[in-house]
Amino acid sequence: MHGTLDRLVVESELLADNPLGDPARRPLYVYRPPGVELDHPRALPVVYVIQGYTGQIDMWSNRVAFEPTTKVHDIPFLSSIRRLVSINSAVEVDLWGQVNGEAVDGSQISGVGGSLDFIEAARYSEEGLSVIALRSTARGRSRIVPRLALGTPVTIPRFAVDAVVTEHGVARLTGLSLEARAEALIEVASPPLRSELRDGLARADATTRRDP
Repeated sequence: MHGTLDRLVVESELLADNPLGDPARRPLYVYRPPGVELDHPRALPVVYVIQGYTGQIDMWSNRVAFEPTTKVHDIPFLSSIRRLVSINSAVEVDLWGQVNGEAVDGSQISGVGGSLDFIEAARYSEEGLSVIALRSTARGRSRIVPRLALGTPVTIPRFAVDAVVTEHGVARLTGLSLEARAEALIEVASPPLRSELRDGLARADATTRRDP
């Protein structure tokens, strides 16, 4: 038996002028397993806020399920979902797999939010997976970087990331050494910028070896 895939379009005022240039209007695909009807609580995406629609909230009543953050971000509840896949985005990821999701060029644009709740839940979920998904570049610059710059917050530690996905592929990081992680991440970076990443990695390694 096959489920159905429903297509919704979500607009968010929160994303209208974001520094990475992501569109504010984006499609949302909702998979409904066989036998799950639209009035079933698990048939629709669960959210706790829709930015910019406070005056038209009724239009979403049959499209999404609204729950309080105490449930949406509850790690024991989330981790009880088998094969939970946590998907978060990032500003940049370094070649060790450390994730910055809070600052651009030293200026804070966000906080940690609920990302770590879902990542932690995925780690405890049976066959769960923690994914970081991002475009490989922004404004001509690689978002895969040799090392996070000094003073850049580490939003998500490297050990908590199972895979990094860009438009160029998937870097599966679980169980890899630091050297193997770097090579896997370079392979999903923008092709024209990969040699620059290797050069930057060599410089970073040389600096690390010189430090006491």
